[in-house]
Amino acid sequence: MTVNRFSIGAIRLAICAIGMILPAAAQSQAQYSRSELHTMMREASTADQYRTLTTWFRGQETIFRGKAEAENKDYEQYKTTVRTKAPTRADNARSMAAHYSNKADQMAALAVRYETQLARLDPSYRPIRAAASAAAGTPIMTSSPCPAAFSHPEERTPLAQ
Repeated sequence: MTVNRFSIGAIRLAICAIGMILPAAAQSQAQYSRSELHTMMREASTADQYRTLTTWFRGQETIFRGKAEAENKDYEQYKTTVRTKAPTRADNARSMAAHYSNKADQMAALAVRYETQLARLDPSYRPIRAAASAAAGTPIMTSSPCPAAFSHPEERTPLAQ
């Protein structure tokens, strides 16, 4: 079977093009530094600014819930192994899953905060309820990282018992 140089070049070109497209698709969500994010949160006053913040926080919530789910899978895999040292891989996976779930809950609380503000400015906007955003089945925390002035009792869900 003979392969000509043209077909090898075409394959290399296709692989190179795919390699450049995939990172751009993976970074569809804008990346903000901590200071940029705090500035945006402090200065948000229009519906578009609130929509940007809401979208960003929902995206972060989705990312953290995915990471928590992956760590839970690792925990399930490692929890039955023989303990040779402390902390075990299962302990580390359980700890990281709890951390990512906590971060996802914080992002959900901030998203609800900005969805509420956006709904006040844009009556046609329908916010995503907290129960619908809990993709991993983790309950939304009732102690919000936001000041009490921004939290709404009707948006809180009780923790699973």
